[in-house]
Amino acid sequence: MGHKEVPYQVIRELVKELQPNCLLSDHAHLRCLYDVDTIFFEAGSPCPEDNTLPSALSALINSGGNGWFWAPDVPAAPLMSTADIVNNLDYVEPRWCAFLLNCPPNNQGRLDTNIVGRLSEAGQAWSPDYSRPALSAVHPQNEHPITPYSAVATSGTALYAIGASTRASVPGEDPSVTPTPETTPADNLGDANNDRVIDIIDALVVAQYYVGLASSPFDQTNADVNCDGNIDIVDALLIAQYYVGLITGFC
Repeated sequence: MGHKEVPYQVIRELVKELQPNCLLSDHAHLRCLYDVDTIFFEAGSPCPEDNTLPSALSALINSGGNGWFWAPDVPAAPLMSTADIVNNLDYVEPRWCAFLLNCPPNNQGRLDTNIVGRLSEAGQAWSPDYSRPALSAVHPQNEHPITPYSAVATSGTALYAIGASTRASVPGEDPSVTPTPETTPADNLGDANNDRVIDIIDALVVAQYYVGLASSPFDQTNADVNCDGNIDIVDALLIAQYYVGLITGFC
């Protein structure tokens, strides 16, 4: 759905707060590190032979079920063969690419016996290549991405730059038009930058304040939207939820 349609900045900050060493990826279908830590090649997309960036390639272990998710037929469904799992691992290893094999947990939160058995077989059949050289140093990444609000372009489609998307179009959305902002509540709670509008920018400046990246102007009274006396990532998330209509007010 792109980085314009969800508060990606706020989501990223929350993940990094909870798990600083967690690597974030995105189904953007871009072969570059665009506000992510690893490139993601979804099922059917090959990892280039000359890849030198941290990457991951995904596939489904099961042919039954509801696509990526579990269904009652999964315990008896055909699975990816041990040989195919090993072949995938051998394919991605020299390309510095991880192999993410989707194994859907059942309605008890556990992997079915047939999946556990197949993973055990693959683990016994495959051995890593310890002679592979280490991945070269990767250029610095943007640790505090900014969620764009709007963009215009003299040629092409500006939406692609905003959403990190390769989709042909988004029905009903004109990337050359700036959305009409919503007005703030009467008490201005949530309007962290005092521009008389509550939008994703307010969530962004609150998240920046929380991680020590002060922004000006910044209204601490308006930023503490859950009225707990602290300004933290929870306030940023609540402002983002208000902006997209998931909540209707604060405190």
